Amino acid sequence: MEKNHKGIVLVPSDFDGIDWIEKMAKSGLNTLGLHSGGGPGHDVLERLQFMKDGDFRHKMTQNGLDYEYEIHTSHVLIDHDLFAAKPEYFPAFYQNQERIPDGNWCVSNPEAMKLVVDNAVSLAKKLPATTHRYFFWGVDRAHRDWCHCPKCAHLNSADQALITANAIAERIHEADSMGKVCFLAYHNTLTGPSQVKPNKNVFLEFAPIRRCYYHALNDDKCAINRSHKEAFEKLLKIFDPTQAHILEYYMDSSLYDRNTLLPPVKPTFYPELFEEDVRYYTSLGIRSMTSFAVRQDGEYMALHGDKEFQMYAEILNKFL
Repeated sequence: MEKNHKGIVLVPSDFDGIDWIEKMAKSGLNTLGLHSGGGPGHDVLERLQFMKDGDFRHKMTQNGLDYEYEIHTSHVLIDHDLFAAKPEYFPAFYQNQERIPDGNWCVSNPEAMKLVVDNAVSLAKKLPATTHRYFFWGVDRAHRDWCHCPKCAHLNSADQALITANAIAERIHEADSMGKVCFLAYHNTLTGPSQVKPNKNVFLEFAPIRRCYYHALNDDKCAINRSHKEAFEKLLKIFDPTQAHILEYYMDSSLYDRNTLLPPVKPTFYPELFEEDVRYYTSLGIRSMTSFAVRQDGEYMALHGDKEFQMYAEILNKFL
C-alpha cells in the first residue's frame, strides 16, 4: 500500500531564515513540494537554485521527507524562441486562428508533441522525485493557453492538458520506472476533460485556487465552493481518488499579497474549516494533500509566528 502524503510547497526564498526541512520533520509532515515560482516563462533549473542540488535532496531523505517538483514548465517543454521558425508548433488563438507565442503548444502537431515529451523526460531525469510523481504545469492564461486550430477546436483546455500528460506518461519510465504524471485541474482545466481518458500512469492534481476560504469546500451555502465541489466530484469519476493529490492554498501568504516589497501577510486560515475540508477530501478516498506556503520565510515567522502552520500539521496528521 502506498503511503499517505501530507506537506507543503515552497520556493527557494522561503528557506531564508528558517530550516523548513527540520521544521517539517518535527511537525510530522512527510512531503515537500519544490516550486520554482509563478508563471511559465522562466528557467526552471535556474530558479530552483539549491532545491535541485543532490546535497539538499539528501538532507530531505535523511530527515524522512519525500520530495517532488511542482513547476510551470511550458517554456522548458517547448522553447518558445522556436515560434518564428515553427509557428505551427504553437496554439492557434480562437478569435482569429492566428498562432500565438505565449500559450502552450498544438497537441495535434506530432513534431511539437515529440519535442514536449522529449523535454519532459529530460527534465524528470534532472529533477527526480522520491514520490515518483511528476508535475509539468503549462500556461493557464485564459483563452490563450491551448490550441483552437481546426484539428484541436473540439478539445477543451482540460482535454489538451490531458493529451499532453498521457503522452508524457507513455515515456516517463525512461526517467523513473515507477513514475506517474499529473493532470492539473486548475483555472481553465478545472471542469475536466470531455473527450479524453487518462493513461493509467496519470493522476489528478486538484488545485482550487479560486475557491473561498471563508467556507468549507463542501458548504453548499457558498456558491463559489459549490461549483468547485461539483467540479471535483466530477473529476473523481474520471480519476482514481486514491491516487489523486490535493494542492491547496491554506498556508499561502503569497495568495493574499504578491507584493514582495511589503512584509508577508497571514493567509486566511480557520482551523475548523480546514478540518472539515480534510474530512471531506479523505471521505472520498483522498490520501495526498499539500498546501502552498510561499512567503512563510524567516521574516514571516518573526512577524506572525507558526501557530497556523502547527495547527495545519496537527489536523493533517489526524487524518493522513
